[in-house]
Amino acid sequence: MKKRLKYQQFISFVIVVAMAMTVFVGCGKKQTPSEPNVKEATNGEKTTSDDKPKSNTSDSTLDLSEKVNLVMYVTGTTPDNFDKIQEKLNVIALRDLNCTVTYNFFNSSDTQQKYMLLLSSGEQVDLIYSANWLNYSSYVAKGAFLELDEIVPNASPALWDYIGEDGWNAARVDGSIYMIPCMWGEYNLFGFTYREDLRKKHNLPTPDSIENIEAYLQGIKDNEPHMIPTGENVQMNSVANLGSYFRGIEVLDMKYNWVDWRMPYGIYIDYDDPTQTYNYWESANFREDMKLMKKWADAGFWSKNALSSTEDPKDVMLAGTVASQIGTSGYGAGVEYTREARQNDPNTEMEFVTVPYCYAKEQSVAVHPTQNGVSVPITAKHPERAVALYEKLMLDEEFFNLVQYGIEGEDYTVENNTYVEIPGGYGRESSRLWSARSDELYLPSGNWQDFEPFKQKFAEFEGPNKIGGFVEETTTYQAERAALMDVVTQYLIPIQAGMVSDVDASIDEFLDKARTAGM
Repeated sequence: MKKRLKYQQFISFVIVVAMAMTVFVGCGKKQTPSEPNVKEATNGEKTTSDDKPKSNTSDSTLDLSEKVNLVMYVTGTTPDNFDKIQEKLNVIALRDLNCTVTYNFFNSSDTQQKYMLLLSSGEQVDLIYSANWLNYSSYVAKGAFLELDEIVPNASPALWDYIGEDGWNAARVDGSIYMIPCMWGEYNLFGFTYREDLRKKHNLPTPDSIENIEAYLQGIKDNEPHMIPTGENVQMNSVANLGSYFRGIEVLDMKYNWVDWRMPYGIYIDYDDPTQTYNYWESANFREDMKLMKKWADAGFWSKNALSSTEDPKDVMLAGTVASQIGTSGYGAGVEYTREARQNDPNTEMEFVTVPYCYAKEQSVAVHPTQNGVSVPITAKHPERAVALYEKLMLDEEFFNLVQYGIEGEDYTVENNTYVEIPGGYGRESSRLWSARSDELYLPSGNWQDFEPFKQKFAEFEGPNKIGGFVEETTTYQAERAALMDVVTQYLIPIQAGMVSDVDASIDEFLDKARTAGM
């Protein structure tokens, strides 16, 4: 009974937070892609995103007399040709900030594990990528990051002003700031990515509904026997941080008007009315949905080895062995896959298209500022200098272009204010420093026009992010939460993948184990 009470209290708290965010965000002016991003300048005048942001470390109280080396980490693997970027970065950092930079990549397939080990190792790290999906608030609770409330305005007044009150408030945990958030307008919406050339070849329906997706997958199964209709695997739950899930269930985002399908503990919260909430895992809808997943699994829509697969769905789609991807994070995947396929083979007939799930319910939400950010670990030797460097990486055009695009004339050119890649050079955004993107300095790529229809469509029915800034404090029920995570991994994921003999019996067993664990 006591455990159950904690769970009900948690749901009540989430509802209150969601409702409060609805009121708070709804009071602000909605931005659309056609509107300039207007900010208050420090002199009281208005500036727009057409103006370049100003980086001016001379406004700070920073002491630059001592030459130092800054150590920073970002996710991903070290890209080709990064040595020359590192070398050039050191030249301009030494010139402007009297520092050098050791720019490290995690170089690990297990980002979560490497991140945890790095932050607990005690080694010098002055700047590190941080994000809500990397358990930002949990690491704050563990004391992994320094408070930035005084460090940033002292070391970088320009950065403090640029992020602004709303941005800093979004990054607060228990009233304090531990992250420099990203203020770049971004949608990270899920969708169904598929081979459009095969759809045309076999006269299959456009997969813009669950029924049509099923028809498309069945059409591939019937007409392309050498291919797997869709390539799915197990993915970490970046929102709930409650274990993992099978990516095939992402298609259900077309069906429900929920705040976020990745909410923890099976909580369903209605987007339009957050007071409407129930436990989805205990509902008839859940049983119906899981029976659909079993139907698709039994039909052979995904591999029998999907639960253990480590293959990148993008790679197998480009290799021609898989025809679609239900779990696509990013509406631009189809554009990017097609571009890459044509780079690999200019004569390819492959054509990829992504249908965002939000189209079906006409509901889109921009990412929360803490989706991408940087933090200063407690092991930083030079926190103020690290913040000053980050100001340069985000607001100084020379630093920004070098790290995001490479060396102009060697790696890229700029034509009509558009980025044009020079093949064989340093790849666009290979630095993995997504958190430093800014609307003012960002160069659209040659195929940017392919993304604009998506953004314009999203803007038509964009609403506030009602749960993105929610911080769950798990201190009082860590043991129950850990036990429930084990139950999710052992019992829920096979149900989601349709790899159980009896759906109802398996759900009953899962719920029994979940309640025992403390749900």
